[in-house]
Amino acid sequence: MFVLSIFLPLLSYLTCILFNDLFKDKYLCFSTCFFLILSTILSFFSLLLFNENNEQVITLTSWIYSGSLNIDWSVQYSLLSVSMVLMVNFVSSLIHIYSLGYMEKDERKVVFMGYLSLFTFFM
Repeated sequence: MFVLSIFLPLLSYLTCILFNDLFKDKYLCFSTCFFLILSTILSFFSLLLFNENNEQVITLTSWIYSGSLNIDWSVQYSLLSVSMVLMVNFVSSLIHIYSLGYMEKDERKVVFMGYLSLFTFFM
């Protein structure tokens, strides 16, 4: 659930970029807000279900492996990381909702919403 709350903004970006020509702008913009709100809800439940005895490092994949050097792409599951993911997702979902009205008359608003979701993922 915690890892999903991190990667939903990336999925939001991919839907905006890949399906830009297939669906109406309104549906894609609402889907980005939906993904961000869902990500906020999942991160909130991750915070509620957090147990201090359950702190762990979730390894996603091995990034660099050379001799004795092993660098993994991983996520630290701790109280600090869960609370920061919640804060970033909450503020970003509010920004996404505000941007719906702010970018209403712009013809490239789907690309903007996609880049905003990508920025949220990298935060």
